[in-house]
Amino acid sequence: MAKEQLHGLEAEHLYVIDFSLANYPQVPEIKWPQEIYDEIGDPKRFIKQLRDWDPAYPSPIFEIFQAFESYTFNYYNAVQGLKDELRMIEGEFVMQLLKDNYIRVTLISFNKLEYNVELDLERYPDVKWIFAPETIKQIGNAEDFMARYTKAKKAPTLLDILHDISWAIDKNNRLAFDYKVLVNNVTEAITDLKIDQQKRLITGTINGELKTAAVKFEFIADFSKGYPEKPPEIALTPVGDIDADVLAKLETFVAESGATWSNTSFFLDLLNQIHMAIFKSSIVTCVLCHKLFCPSCDEALFLPKGAKGKTCFVECANCHRPYHKHCFEKVISSIGKCSVCMQSFVGSGKAGETATLTLDFNL
Repeated sequence: MAKEQLHGLEAEHLYVIDFSLANYPQVPEIKWPQEIYDEIGDPKRFIKQLRDWDPAYPSPIFEIFQAFESYTFNYYNAVQGLKDELRMIEGEFVMQLLKDNYIRVTLISFNKLEYNVELDLERYPDVKWIFAPETIKQIGNAEDFMARYTKAKKAPTLLDILHDISWAIDKNNRLAFDYKVLVNNVTEAITDLKIDQQKRLITGTINGELKTAAVKFEFIADFSKGYPEKPPEIALTPVGDIDADVLAKLETFVAESGATWSNTSFFLDLLNQIHMAIFKSSIVTCVLCHKLFCPSCDEALFLPKGAKGKTCFVECANCHRPYHKHCFEKVISSIGKCSVCMQSFVGSGKAGETATLTLDFNL
């Protein structure tokens, strides 16, 4: 039988393949171009019709070349897909080619710590992941980490997996970094700081100031439940007696602190907000205008302990609710009695003296 020649066109690859059926039904003699061996190996490895040829039941010749075209089409598509993936990885991470089909990607975490991940691409898209010892110490071995993708509806890209690895490392390092930021930037209002990396706890003391006295709160911050996506759970314990209303306000603030928290927030900022909330929670406002500063004279209802300045203050001698003097003046001129208890016509000044209320408040 005459010698035949076939042109195979795959994507941008053109192959001229010589074959002979002189010994048919024995296996055809096919002369594959050397570039095929160089690029994709021996075709017998992936063409079942040649590998399992049976002279008693020979396969149709066209099936051999269909199988070749199908394999090379998928192969070169995979090669192009891999090139695209590597290009994307190189755009975000440090990537090194260690040997044929084998790369190393370096991930940089907090404090510029480096973690290496190696990828064996020999059987792409079936990629073998190898974690360096420092990476295993942070997130475990590669087999356990990759198990999360076994039931995925859609196979993740290499870049997606690297993002997940990087984020897992960052999450593990984040607490130590957050604590370092806290220690290096904390004010004297926050003391006795300690960290327990194993239990993922930070403890310390917040020194605050209420309206009448200094106060201390011991705190325990638990970072084991969803941090850094979620804020740490904070428990405050007052050192000494604290007014129940103040504690209730603080507990409400801490419970609502997660509303503004993001995975880029710092624990230091949260502690500073709590420190400010300690003072704000003890602020008594005017029962009429509900403000600290008088809307008429702009003077405060009270000043923090030790502060100097004028105040605009009077309280009902019956129910002891605080008013700005000018606000109480408006109440008396309007209804002639305290707007809270509806019984008192007597006010008490800052020093505790009492007098029948008049519109000029000369107490």
